[in-house]
Amino acid sequence: MKEATKYTKARNLLECNQLNTSPRNTRPHETSLAKVIRRKNVKNISDFTNDAIKKAELTKSNEINQNLPIILDTSHLPGPLCMNRLKNLGIFDQLDTQSGFLRKESSTIEGRSKIVKKLLPSNSIACLYTASWIWLGGQFPDSLDILSNGHYRRRPYGHPIHVYTRKIIDNDYVKIGDLFVTTPTRTICDIALTKTESDSENTIRFNTIRTIMENYTINIYDCAKILQDNHHFPSSVAARAWMENIIYSMKKRTSKKAK
Repeated sequence: MKEATKYTKARNLLECNQLNTSPRNTRPHETSLAKVIRRKNVKNISDFTNDAIKKAELTKSNEINQNLPIILDTSHLPGPLCMNRLKNLGIFDQLDTQSGFLRKESSTIEGRSKIVKKLLPSNSIACLYTASWIWLGGQFPDSLDILSNGHYRRRPYGHPIHVYTRKIIDNDYVKIGDLFVTTPTRTICDIALTKTESDSENTIRFNTIRTIMENYTINIYDCAKILQDNHHFPSSVAARAWMENIIYSMKKRTSKKAK
């Protein structure tokens, strides 16, 4: 029944377009389906395949998606139950019970930067685990880490803001879209400088640094220089030793794979 309806619509649109071939006709009410028919110069409705119809529907879907904001809430979706359903389907990631973002938006570094930009204060630099999420993806962090001289009590979408006032030079951060974010090298140094409270947090810290180093081929000597520039932090000596331990474990893993 649906295919018959699509066929009828396509035929009617084709007939309509054949009657309105004047260059002056701007087709103010032309749909995506009609555009596909016209652009493909279809002369016979039997040539208009299901693939063309699907392409027209996909074009319309993309037009709708482009009009959606990066962060979606209950004004865009029916409610928390709908969000949970979409999350279980792997389509949606929640920031809190009332908001989130489409997973496809976080599939690229640029997309993740747009999401983070909506949450961070202006004139701040994303760092630590917020920066690592931008570079690696994965599960969105529970808190927002920034380099800034300000103090922020607000919790964007339920996420507390952790402010760090560490020294940073221009080469240690980049701009992706409208967001400033620490480079992969600076990101792992900041994580190494930050003490953890438990063994589980230490494991996350270790794995995050190792993954960034593997994905971006980080030079340990560049990290050592950044740590040296932040030598006034009490944990800088321990951070350097810890980084050397990570490098050792990575080399050990590589040698085992070679065998």
